[in-house]
Amino acid sequence: MNKTMIRFDYAQLRNETHVEYHSEFIAAATKFNPDNLIFNPVYKTYTAAHEAETNLLDEMRKSVYTDLITAQDEKRDEVFRGFHLTVQANTHHFEQDKRERGIRLAIVFKNYGNIAKKTFDAETAAIDDLLRELKKTPFLNDIQNLKLDDWVNQLQYENEQFKRLMEARYEESGNRPNDNMRHLRGETDHAFRALLNVLDVFILLNQDTGYPLLADNVNAIAERYKNILAQEAGMRKPKKTN
Repeated sequence: MNKTMIRFDYAQLRNETHVEYHSEFIAAATKFNPDNLIFNPVYKTYTAAHEAETNLLDEMRKSVYTDLITAQDEKRDEVFRGFHLTVQANTHHFEQDKRERGIRLAIVFKNYGNIAKKTFDAETAAIDDLLRELKKTPFLNDIQNLKLDDWVNQLQYENEQFKRLMEARYEESGNRPNDNMRHLRGETDHAFRALLNVLDVFILLNQDTGYPLLADNVNAIAERYKNILAQEAGMRKPKKTN
């Protein structure tokens, strides 16, 4: 069976995840390198675009606000973990009603996974989504009954503080990094799609070479990142309430 390269909407990936995805693709291509693929002009155009994008992301990370942002991220991580542990503790409450409320809230937290391990942008969005969900019925009643309002308020405060620092970092450069990043990401994706078209042809014509093996590996990477997008989209999808 002929293999083809998996494609998805790369524009939906967040900046850091976008760079990581293409970095993994390039690492796989470098490892297998069928018929000296890395010397192909189309491949060179793609990797040059990715390098420019990576350099700009590094520049954005090196802002004077970086240390402040990192410290604030650690602060909100600490509050998130404390909130999560407090909810978990209530799943063992001696009162059945409180125990059931704790279990219900613990399920909500489980749906979001370990938010503290996500990238900056992904964590900010996930916390916003989590807080919105916790403010709906019946979870809001559970929060109030278990006297967890302070945890909700503190997590929201720390997340908003993080957003303000990120905004200040972008304003520091007049939003130029954001504009340039959008452009460079587009250049990377355009070159990448051209490369995938070339690889599809090479795979079709060279079934007994390393191209199908490369396809297996990079398609596995693509599937993983598609799942990341699907999970994030699921978190943002409004949930029905009774």
